[in-house]
Amino acid sequence: MRNSRAVEQELLRLDAHKALLVDMLRRAVAQDEPSVRRKLLFGSVLKVLRTGQSVRVLSAEAFVEEILALSRTMAEVTINAAYLQDAEDEEIDRFIHFDTQTMFKHSTKLRPHISNQLSVEELRKIEAVAKNARSLTGRRDTDPSWSKRNLLHRAEYSDGITRSKLMTMLVLTAYAYGHSAVHGTFDSMDDFISALDDSKALIEHEREEKLFLALSSVNFVLCTMCFYLNSFFHLDSEKAIISAGKLTVGTSAT
Repeated sequence: MRNSRAVEQELLRLDAHKALLVDMLRRAVAQDEPSVRRKLLFGSVLKVLRTGQSVRVLSAEAFVEEILALSRTMAEVTINAAYLQDAEDEEIDRFIHFDTQTMFKHSTKLRPHISNQLSVEELRKIEAVAKNARSLTGRRDTDPSWSKRNLLHRAEYSDGITRSKLMTMLVLTAYAYGHSAVHGTFDSMDDFISALDDSKALIEHEREEKLFLALSSVNFVLCTMCFYLNSFFHLDSEKAIISAGKLTVGTSAT
């Protein structure tokens, strides 16, 4: 599918934001002392960068819903990364260890449906690991999230520290926009259902517009991560971030 000028513009901005993040991450790592909080932040930046690269690949085939789903993930990763720099120590423990409880819960439900049964000793070891995780998180296996704050409250908590509204805006935009794609609701199926009555697989100009909007959502996440790093580490890159977000086809980031 031949990209429109608007889509090419968003891809140009995507590359510019990624290049900025790589440079900002390098500078931030060089000036900061290692800690669990910083490792979570820097690891989150790498994850967002990697996901941004996958968006580049998906855009070539106008995989709109998949990009929207990834933008939702990128938004949550960004919000959590910022939140965990200032949240209570207990929240760090919950973030690191709650996945163990989740896996234990799911494995317990799965066990009656598989033929390969665990020995008593194996089951005892798994239960001991899950018990240790519970003691570290203070959460129940049935709790829906690792945090005692929902995502919006985590975003608002972070924004209260930075005195901005960027993380809250991510919840209300990129995160919200990806809901239908992640959960497979009717809105994410509409184009495909409509295509059943058409000789074309999908209507290209409609997909093109939706691709543009999906890429815009991804760029907002990347831009937000750039602004957060710039503020947190005093990198003096605000002008470069603004310039990256204003790039148009035919211009360069330099």
